[in-house]
Amino acid sequence: PDLYIDVNVPTYKYNKFDIIKLPVERSFENISIDQELAESLVPSEIRPGVALATITGKLVVRDNRYTLMPIKKVKLEQESSSKTKTVRIPLEDQKPGHHMFGKLNTQEFVQKLATLGFRDAKVETGSNGGFPVQIHLPSEDILIQVEEKSSHILYDQPENATPEQTEKLRGKVKQAFLACINKF
Repeated sequence: PDLYIDVNVPTYKYNKFDIIKLPVERSFENISIDQELAESLVPSEIRPGVALATITGKLVVRDNRYTLMPIKKVKLEQESSSKTKTVRIPLEDQKPGHHMFGKLNTQEFVQKLATLGFRDAKVETGSNGGFPVQIHLPSEDILIQVEEKSSHILYDQPENATPEQTEKLRGKVKQAFLACINKF
């Protein structure tokens, strides 16, 4: 007797050095981290038992294997053409000093604003006392909108204020905001 198997699998024709796209979908991949890069990680403990570390590297893909390699330091390069000059800044010099996470405690934020001299804060909460929260500082003409995953601080320069005074107000609000949010 003859053996016949029908697996109903599509076949693909390809030649040497052809790139083919297979209908394979993946949602997660394993990435290996280079030894030098792994040794440079500095985790920060954000609460007992939980530590985070930021990582920046160059992703190298070979034979469906992913490796995160360190970015080599590059001197500042100036590219000059007839019209424009471009300065490339290495990625290491662009890193932020800290990373913010979590929700803003609005009560603590209003208290911190009061200690910095903003005494007339009017707080409007969303439905059931939740988000979105609006904090209005009428004498400085500042509106702060706090949502679950974002916040917006809207300034308008008062008529009698100089740009330097407005910048000073912005600095105070920023200082209060950064004091009341989690960061590592």
